[in-house]
Amino acid sequence: MEHKKEKRNEKAAIQLGLFLVGLLLFGTAVGGQLTGEEKNGKEKAAIQTSGGVSDAAELKKIALTFDDGPHPVYTKILLDGLAERGAKASFFVTGENAEKYPELILRMQKEGHLIGNHTYSHIQLTSNNREAFRQELISTNEVLKEITGAEPIFVRPPYGSWDKGFEQELNMFPVLWTIDPLDWCSQSSTNVEKRILSKARENAIILLHDEYASSIEAALFIVDEHGGKKDFVSKSKYLKKSTIRYLKTYDEILEALYRIADKNEKKAIVCCADGASEVVMSNADNLKEFFFCSSIGVKPDFFFNKNDQSLLAKESGFAIPRGEIIDTKKGKVDWDIFPCIIKPIKSIKGAGKNDIKIAKNREELSTLLEEVVSETVQIQEYIEKKMEFQLIGCSLEKGEKIIIPGFTQIIRQPDNTNTGYLRYSPISQLDIDINRINLFFQKIKYDGLFSIEFIRGENNVDYYLETNLRNDGNAYCVKSAGINLPYIWCYYQVNKTLPKNVALTFEKPVFFMPEFADIKMGIKSVGVLKWIMQMVGAKSHAIFNLKDMKPFFARAKYSLVTHLH
Repeated sequence: MEHKKEKRNEKAAIQLGLFLVGLLLFGTAVGGQLTGEEKNGKEKAAIQTSGGVSDAAELKKIALTFDDGPHPVYTKILLDGLAERGAKASFFVTGENAEKYPELILRMQKEGHLIGNHTYSHIQLTSNNREAFRQELISTNEVLKEITGAEPIFVRPPYGSWDKGFEQELNMFPVLWTIDPLDWCSQSSTNVEKRILSKARENAIILLHDEYASSIEAALFIVDEHGGKKDFVSKSKYLKKSTIRYLKTYDEILEALYRIADKNEKKAIVCCADGASEVVMSNADNLKEFFFCSSIGVKPDFFFNKNDQSLLAKESGFAIPRGEIIDTKKGKVDWDIFPCIIKPIKSIKGAGKNDIKIAKNREELSTLLEEVVSETVQIQEYIEKKMEFQLIGCSLEKGEKIIIPGFTQIIRQPDNTNTGYLRYSPISQLDIDINRINLFFQKIKYDGLFSIEFIRGENNVDYYLETNLRNDGNAYCVKSAGINLPYIWCYYQVNKTLPKNVALTFEKPVFFMPEFADIKMGIKSVGVLKWIMQMVGAKSHAIFNLKDMKPFFARAKYSLVTHLH
């Protein structure tokens, strides 16, 4: 059976920066990938979580998962018992059973349990049946979407057999287990209970089957033993889930969003790239039924034009460098202010940071204009800067409420990038008129995360450069300072009030190190030893994190291989 999902055989990953976050605090899925392996009957599972919005006080201890259902008798008894106790579970159902008992699937959904894919007929993946296994996953997703309106992304592969290629092909991720009490071979609820309790630890994932009376009895006993709803939640609430979607173009964002849209589980969208942000805000009126998303009162296409940004900034009282819009295909350019900067008018249309050039004279300008990718560029006077800084913040109520905890000051900046080794300091240490920023966002009626870049000239005038309507690439330094702006924004969208006991200010500066972008320039300018000390001393890094070293090692390996070649 062919399925529209086969269109997802996308091989070129594009950093869309579309960060889909479910609010754990409000009962929605967030988090990281689940992996595991089965060897000689002993199951091991590793849980990784990344990103997202969470509240430490809300984290739970143990997750109950049930395979092979729904069963017409025992699943109903289990759901009744869980409802009485206010507990949640995860159900990995087969497609054929879901078709037989759709009312039970709907009840699972209504009562807040996670529904996952367990293939259509409980087929085990082997080296000879990959395509058949794949079609069973697709068929089961079709069945579940027909019943619930939502397509699952979690799968419990029968017997733990999995192919990571399905994660990209189908955007589905495996959930294995840490405790298998072998309830299928023992009809004694006492034995099942003992096996679970002997291995139960924080973060445990318990594998059970809702087709045995003894398993239901044992499960409810375990819930009672562990304090009911206090300790047991569905997998979607228990873990954070960060989904990576492999897309070829920005145009595919909208389709991907509608595939996961669910009225019963409204998610928040936090965009991390201009293209994703423009798509989301252009379709905010339609998306808001299913998502909490950023919005803007002017045409996004208008605002993402750097020249139009500058005009709005000027109307808000900001100084802007003298500039002009140039069509690179028209040949000779009448410009006589040097040095000058050439940059794409819309960086989201194929031109990147490497398309930013500096011309010292007319000859260089002509040469550089022939090299740029964009057909239309902005030429601006080059400002001799005393300081370059960036404000990272959050706009609420269409600009009526603005949160800007601090500012970044770039200390060392690699060529053709807008980031570098920087210090993030409290906003109280920067002499700037915040009222102009409020006015700026009120003019565009923007709700969402943002960053604004400025240059302070030798004349002490702050010149506006550009605004990014998204979660900024440097924004982790804000989180490292103790202020979680994405969380604050998401919380406000749900509750229309700021979260209590959450910091909005900080006192001590935080140093941010984009380690791999900075290393060459850093070592060249300050020496190996000092750079290492700066690296170790930085509280915030682009990739390095002691809590999760895999991305750092992966990037280090990539950089080494690239350098050797």
